Amino acid sequence: MNRKIAGLVFLLMIFLSNNVWAANWVHVATNWFGQDKMYVDTESVFKTKDTIIFWELLVEDDTPDKANKILYKYEATLTSPRQQRTLEYLLYNPQGKETFRNKRSGGFLPVQKTSPADQCIDFAIKHAKEGKDAGEVPVLP
Repeated sequence: MNRKIAGLVFLLMIFLSNNVWAANWVHVATNWFGQDKMYVDTESVFKTKDTIIFWELLVEDDTPDKANKILYKYEATLTSPRQQRTLEYLLYNPQGKETFRNKRSGGFLPVQKTSPADQCIDFAIKHAKEGKDAGEVPVLP
């Protein structure tokens, strides 16, 4: 009986835990200041009729012992002029520990042509899969 209860507890822990999936992070752009690198996960890009949803990783510094990371989940319009909004974001310290999470969506903002954000959207579109975002957070590199 104890084994059955332990097994059920274990299964519940698996199903109720945060879902995280493997990722394929590709360096796409560097911000205008030349210090922050922007990566897009090709495994978590989903396209609907008018929008695309994708994860972007911003690495603030190349030095591993001081590189904070910000993981953004974006939704971008596929129409012109292009717009983008943040669906959620997570902050990580240099050791890779999550320090903050915000799941409140912002409003759509215009994206400047040829900007680093525009480059990330262009790249994400090339890797988009039809379907619905499952809400899982990709694994950091």
